Amino acid sequence: MKTAEKTERLDDLYVTAGDRLYAIGSQDGDFPRVGEHIPGEMTGIWVHPQKVLDGFWIELRWDDQTPVVPRATGFQVAPGYTEHHYQAAGEWSGRRRQWVPDGLPAMVVHLAFCNEAPRARTLQLTVWVRSNLRPGWPANEDTVRGRDISRVSSDPPGLWMGNDRHPPWQVLIAGTPPDAEWFVSEDDTALAVIRAGRDRSYGGFRFARRLTVGERVEAKFWIAAATEDWDCRDIHHLLANTYPQPLRAKARRLHAVNAASRLRIPERSLQRAYAWAKVQTDWLVRDVAGVGRGLGAGFPEYPWWFGCDNGYALRGALATGRFELAKQTVELLARASARVNGNGRIIHELSGTGEVPNPGNTQETAQFCQLMWEIFRWTGDRDFLERMLPYADRALSWLLEQAHDGDDLPYGYGIMEVEHLNLKLIDSAVYTVGALEAMVNLARIRGDAARASALREKAERLKETVRTRFWLPEARLFGDVIGSANAVAERLHLWSEIAAGAGRADVARAFADQVRSGDHEEAYQLRWWIINTPMEAGIASQAQAATALRRMREPDFRAQFGLYLSGYWQTHVMTISTGVQAVAEARYGYVDASLDWLRRMADTMDRRMPGSMSEMSPDYGCFVQAWTLYGLAVALVEYFFGLAPRAHERRVAVDCQMPKAWSWAELTDVKMADNALDLHYLREGPTQSLKISTCKAWRIDWRHPWTVSEASPGATRCAWNSVELPAGGWVTLVRPTSRS
Repeated sequence: MKTAEKTERLDDLYVTAGDRLYAIGSQDGDFPRVGEHIPGEMTGIWVHPQKVLDGFWIELRWDDQTPVVPRATGFQVAPGYTEHHYQAAGEWSGRRRQWVPDGLPAMVVHLAFCNEAPRARTLQLTVWVRSNLRPGWPANEDTVRGRDISRVSSDPPGLWMGNDRHPPWQVLIAGTPPDAEWFVSEDDTALAVIRAGRDRSYGGFRFARRLTVGERVEAKFWIAAATEDWDCRDIHHLLANTYPQPLRAKARRLHAVNAASRLRIPERSLQRAYAWAKVQTDWLVRDVAGVGRGLGAGFPEYPWWFGCDNGYALRGALATGRFELAKQTVELLARASARVNGNGRIIHELSGTGEVPNPGNTQETAQFCQLMWEIFRWTGDRDFLERMLPYADRALSWLLEQAHDGDDLPYGYGIMEVEHLNLKLIDSAVYTVGALEAMVNLARIRGDAARASALREKAERLKETVRTRFWLPEARLFGDVIGSANAVAERLHLWSEIAAGAGRADVARAFADQVRSGDHEEAYQLRWWIINTPMEAGIASQAQAATALRRMREPDFRAQFGLYLSGYWQTHVMTISTGVQAVAEARYGYVDASLDWLRRMADTMDRRMPGSMSEMSPDYGCFVQAWTLYGLAVALVEYFFGLAPRAHERRVAVDCQMPKAWSWAELTDVKMADNALDLHYLREGPTQSLKISTCKAWRIDWRHPWTVSEASPGATRCAWNSVELPAGGWVTLVRPTSRS
């Protein structure tokens, strides 16, 4: 996998991440003050549940020249490291590379600087480090901050930084050349860029080298933080004695991440976006001692865990082989929900400190139940299922309790956390159908036919409710919310006033024109992106889907880089709104339209951090966002290639449908339980073919009009649309090329 590079807008942020530590700074090598959860503090070096450093800075002094803290002229990202490039033409060049070992609260930094002047010179290289040992959000800084104190250490040679109120909070900087001079500074005349606040300390190391023309000096150091399960000195000895094995181990693991569900298609930009989305997922894995391990949401503001985000992101993780991560995340959310809520309700947010700021929105509990089935159908892990079923049963019970009007429609906030939007929302209704269907499947697995039948009846009834009560034929769209005219009128007045205050008279009128009075319930059109969820979930009728999807391709919904969050406001776009739209299009067979949405999302690559798509398209919000993987992976793996695994039965259904622009496509090493499949699609003239190869003995099912062209020796036909393949076997399916 090639690196991603950038030479402009280097004041944008980047992350260098491992599962135990991450560093956020700017691509020019600085560590600016950025952030909202803790104002100005979301950058720097974090080992949750605390921050450890504000950052580190390089100072160069050539001979007797004035010292400078250089800014990078280029920035590069690889799956396992980041790198800053420095250049002073005709004078010197340099490189700063950093990476985080797997499983360690540590970061390794490599420095290399070359003398490019036409004469020998002496370089004095200084690295300044500024402490910031403080708790993460939402702790009260005033009561727990303390003062940081630094001291030089001789064993190991380095710099210790600790907090006077919290002695366990410690960080060690070590590993430089043996002749380096370590120092602690309280001098207010130090370079302005590293001046500390009254509660912080700073220091570092320096050394000098006489460099001939073209000669280079190199150094490496590491930052090691104390946690519940690691001591700084132990980390130091591990890195000092085993380096570079941890770097090689991380490279091997990331190679396997990249190889799983590997995509090759004619569109290089989309192929690249898909590959990097898998890497972004790896950056967001958070493992916090005393709290748990799982997939975080986004950098810099949301590095911790969310029920809603993972309802989407883990679907993409499963389609790309990240089974253990999906299971770990769901178990973490379940444990935290049981601890805080205790009634089945799934939390919205779990911070790195173990706090739960929001006990959960309605649709998150529904998505949790869906994830139970999604994980099981991809992994076939019965032990996981047995552990998690009690949580899923309680979650479904709580969810159904929120529907207390006798119509199965749950009340409460959904994905759109808009003030007072807490009635019967379409996303909550749609995902409740998904929760019911998931629990039907799991009840059948358990042999509970009576429960499966009862839940199936409820699911079908709720589907019909969504199709009939939310559908607005004149608008050619589904409505966002169902509520009594009086209850919704209060909200419409409020939203209309907000829009008018923002100078949007058009939006204010759109809300005000829908005001009604009375106790009767009806659906209302707010035009949030969630109205595409009936198509995402396959609940809409074919006619409704054709009408609504066509309507949402019109300019008031479709922006340059994806689907507007609001068809009224038409201001913001997110990768999740666009991703869900892409899945919805593909689910109903509109793969060319789905491809158009995916292209729009892929066009936002590299706008801020190379190798990444921002949460808000094209270039704002979190600069790395987990749920970006959802639209890419689910649309491509589950709908373009059409894979629907049932790993517990050692079988997979395939219903491949490719866009007209692609005459070939490959998806290899698709994990399902302990098996892996390769798929090769080819369109030549009047015929399409799909070759499916399996590592283990596996059953392949398909839909009309696919038929078997040929199969490997040992393949056994089970029916006209099914074949049992032996280990290492393959089957080639063919169908006519569509004329439309």
